Amino acid sequence: MIYRKIGTNYRLVKDFAGERDSFDIGSHGGLRGEVVVGHTCSVDPVTGLSTIGEQIIRKKNQILMGGSIYALEKMFNVPSSLTVEYLNTILGIGLTGTAITERYPKNNCICLWTIGNGGAGSSLDDIYDVLQQQRDLRGQIPFRVVDVPFETGSDEDNKYWMMKQLDDGKYAYYAKTFETTPVISALWKDAGADKDGSPVVESDYNSTRTTPIETFAEVVLRLEVTDLREYYDLYQATAGTPRFNTFGLCTGILGTLEDGTSEYKQVLQATGVSFNNEVLHMEKDLYIRYRFYTK
Repeated sequence: MIYRKIGTNYRLVKDFAGERDSFDIGSHGGLRGEVVVGHTCSVDPVTGLSTIGEQIIRKKNQILMGGSIYALEKMFNVPSSLTVEYLNTILGIGLTGTAITERYPKNNCICLWTIGNGGAGSSLDDIYDVLQQQRDLRGQIPFRVVDVPFETGSDEDNKYWMMKQLDDGKYAYYAKTFETTPVISALWKDAGADKDGSPVVESDYNSTRTTPIETFAEVVLRLEVTDLREYYDLYQATAGTPRFNTFGLCTGILGTLEDGTSEYKQVLQATGVSFNNEVLHMEKDLYIRYRFYTK
């Protein structure tokens, strides 16, 4: 591990140079994920792929059992004998209104992300592994806590979801939408470690190349400077030092509640990653590039 100076602060950067083989996603089969976190984000206008600058975290993430079962059920159109509980039931959110009886309607997809503060202990190296059988994040916390729900149709209303009224009457939002539209890419692994290769094109179908191909979906998440602050300002006495150390992607589909408002239902925690405590003293937003590999 190394510290890198970013602006006026030194921040922890995970150094994977010593474990390059184990981090080589293209050399293993199955569903795998990778997250890169930093303070800047640029998007290639041609490929739609993102580059994260001022990186502070680069790490593999865990595909949870719920995410694996979800993918297999979607692909083979058969239900699993094992059912993983939705976050709606675990958190008591979005349970009223018109029930969605179809197991996974067409528009049910990976579309939200969640965050928490239970992924690490107090010491620098005290990181708790995300276990495949987890149904939710450890210490899940809301992105926003407000006195009244966001106005319907506002930017915040379209961005924050999984709203729950707390015991003190305030409203907490436990999920957030993505910053970018997901992009699916297939790239030749011909550019060296940690670099994107050249795209696979239609003329390659008859190619005799034996270079491995990486196929993945990419999405960018954005943690804004306003996120989490209200929660810690209000509840720091019980919540502890303002921090976050785990996040993950979720499935879901928009439904209607009994009061006529929209809310995501069938919300399933599909992935998770834990890392060292990132103390909440951000002066600018954090961007998270999340890649979901099939090989």
